Amino acid sequence: MSDPDIYQEWAHLRSQIEHEDGLVNQRLLWMLAFSGFLFASYGYTLTAEASLVAKMTDCAECIEASAEAAESIRTLRISISIAGACIGFAALLGATAANCAIVTAVSAFPTHRVHGFYANPIGAGAAHKFGFLSGLAFPSVTVGVWMFLALVQLDVDKFLSVLISTGTCAVLILVSYFAIANIPSINSATTNSQSNEGKDV
Repeated sequence: MSDPDIYQEWAHLRSQIEHEDGLVNQRLLWMLAFSGFLFASYGYTLTAEASLVAKMTDCAECIEASAEAAESIRTLRISISIAGACIGFAALLGATAANCAIVTAVSAFPTHRVHGFYANPIGAGAAHKFGFLSGLAFPSVTVGVWMFLALVQLDVDKFLSVLISTGTCAVLILVSYFAIANIPSINSATTNSQSNEGKDV
């Protein structure tokens, strides 16, 4: 493969990587925008609850009505938290899919034929790994935060809620990262098939 051919293929690969990075960025921005709206709604329920407590009187009917309103607010908070966790999980799936596409595209690049700058389209060593992790961490942390808020509203112990939400966040990051890392290399598969064909001959 000549140098112009390598450069053209590398430029095409770089275009693919930029496209997938753009998709990750868009999905994270959608998540942040939607999460911001949900956090504002959640904060409004706190204001509504404070106003409700301030207006409570000794009247039995008033106390009963306030209790019903408080239960409605609690249900709304749980719904908001579930929606936030779902949108975070959706963003995580999108980021994982885009990173998988990047790894697949890079694995098809003939790095074994070139050296130097072109040999590492997405960086060598831990550079691209930390890049992948950052894109996976944002939605995973978002899921963990919303899960914590939902568990608190369900009267789960706060310390236990922290453990569950933190553990879920860590599991999501690890599972999505290993899903990306375990994508089989196209180059290695091609090399193996060629070697097998040579043995058959």
